[in-house]
Amino acid sequence: MSNYTDPALLLFEPHERDGIEKLVNGASPFKLAWLSGYLAARGWDGFKQENLPSMAAEKSSVSDMQPVRILFASQTGNAQSLAEQLHNSLCQAGLSAELTNISDFKPSQLKEESRLVLITSTQGEGEPPESAESFFKLLSGKRAPDLKHLSFAVLGLGDRSYEFFCQAAIDADRHFSDLGGKAFLPVQALDVDYEQEANAWSEQLVSVLKAQQPEESSFAIASDQNVPASAEYGKQTPFKAQLLVNQAITSLGSAKDIRHYEISLETSGIQYQPGDVLGVYFRNNAASVDELLKTLSLKGTETVQLDGEAIELRHALLEKFELTQSYPKFAKAYAEHSNQTQRTSPLRENVADAVALRAYLAERQIYDIVAEFPCQLEAQDLADMLRKQQPRFYSIASAQSEVGEEVHLTVRTVEYDAFGSTHYGGASGCLASLKEGDDIRVFVQPSEFKLPKDPQTPVIMVGPGTGIAPFRSFLQHREQAGAQGENWLFFGNSRFCEDFLYQQEWQEWLRSGLLTRMNTAFSRDQATRIYVQHRLKEEGKTLFEWLQRGAFIYVCGDASRMAKDVHQALIDVIAEHGNRSSEQAEAYLDQLKQEKRYQKDVY
Repeated sequence: MSNYTDPALLLFEPHERDGIEKLVNGASPFKLAWLSGYLAARGWDGFKQENLPSMAAEKSSVSDMQPVRILFASQTGNAQSLAEQLHNSLCQAGLSAELTNISDFKPSQLKEESRLVLITSTQGEGEPPESAESFFKLLSGKRAPDLKHLSFAVLGLGDRSYEFFCQAAIDADRHFSDLGGKAFLPVQALDVDYEQEANAWSEQLVSVLKAQQPEESSFAIASDQNVPASAEYGKQTPFKAQLLVNQAITSLGSAKDIRHYEISLETSGIQYQPGDVLGVYFRNNAASVDELLKTLSLKGTETVQLDGEAIELRHALLEKFELTQSYPKFAKAYAEHSNQTQRTSPLRENVADAVALRAYLAERQIYDIVAEFPCQLEAQDLADMLRKQQPRFYSIASAQSEVGEEVHLTVRTVEYDAFGSTHYGGASGCLASLKEGDDIRVFVQPSEFKLPKDPQTPVIMVGPGTGIAPFRSFLQHREQAGAQGENWLFFGNSRFCEDFLYQQEWQEWLRSGLLTRMNTAFSRDQATRIYVQHRLKEEGKTLFEWLQRGAFIYVCGDASRMAKDVHQALIDVIAEHGNRSSEQAEAYLDQLKQEKRYQKDVY
């Protein structure tokens, strides 16, 4: 018998290799092709990391042979999408890689990794996504492991308009280095219009890893065996859907215009699960675009180049560019171009001061900057200054098992007066203006905000305002599935009579028993402001009993204040009724997060 062993089989023990070789040798091409597909279906992507056998003849180290671990920490799905693309590229290059959601990665496993790529977004005041909190706590804590054995690369996604641009990625890169790790590449921070830079970074990383990988340890697994086929419709290829319903669900006396939308997905084949979000592309307001063109002495019929395609300027401004948000790229380029006029000097002063610039941009849309500092521009110069429109994401308010080929949204229309005119949010303003039968471009973005797998598990839902949306989908799904788990809802808004969203549906579910309990907090219906966090503390004893019985708790809505107040209320409840210190209560919540029993969808 020959002593030669195929290097591709060195992952397996000797007796396993014998079995594989007996199965494969002499098999027909048809059987080999069938076996390849069968193994792909069983999930090459999920095989467990193991210490590979030493290969004295090839003199390759275990570190060289370990797969590259690609971790993604995603808030809206962009980091996940880039991680999947990188995984695909590594596999096509003949490199072994494992793609892992950071929420499924035990932080203690970090010390066992030798090659790691982290792709993460940033939220709030420079924090990582919810799913990555435990991972980042380990990196910055007293129990952080020695990472002298680790080679790594970090890619960050963010928005330069915010103060803490890509801070989570920057922090991770620093922690890895401080713990002894060696970077494959410097940390890369990407703005919202990131596709070209992301592709260049990915190509560079593949080249680096390919150069370091011994030829004998390449696994050369075909990419289509590792990465599931992409859905037909996604961020780059949205579905042209039809609006079925545009209905206000706040009364005329409300200070808020909150609307219920029903959108047809017929013929698309799009599937979604409770907790997923809908990405929405929109048309900018035509009157505002025309006023912008007039101010810049442009006709709109000029042709501009965008991504190698010739397109009419007005059409590009309506559908391709971001105009309802302002951002440093535009402000800096516009100030530089229009510096021949005296009136631009305040803008140039703001651009020179990062703090002042953020404050200035936070209050203004692109329309406002141009109106304040009018000048003449060439069409292509304007196009080069602007960034491409990014979709807006909304929690889906329906269960597909209930509504079929439809998707429902609950959206508050952003509308306010500033600088002498009425301003509207990009997507929310567009949606509010649509009539039944109008088209809207959409795609589904999967989320980690998910119901427990066991239908017997009780759930607690905290959703003030439009944060109620995913919980409507939860209850529709549980009703259709016949789930027996108890359901408890905390809902808050301004006033009972004007702002009780989907009131009849909740009351019907209470009558049927699907909704076990419901607590409301209408903040302006009494002299003292009452919010959902107050109701949580009032119900603290029962709430803690539910948690002790294995209940999942979900929070959806405002991230800047509500989610923080609810988090503190939960700590107080656990401390008081669980007889714990604040630190122990925080640790209790951290454990719930790790078990995916405490989930947040905040924005």
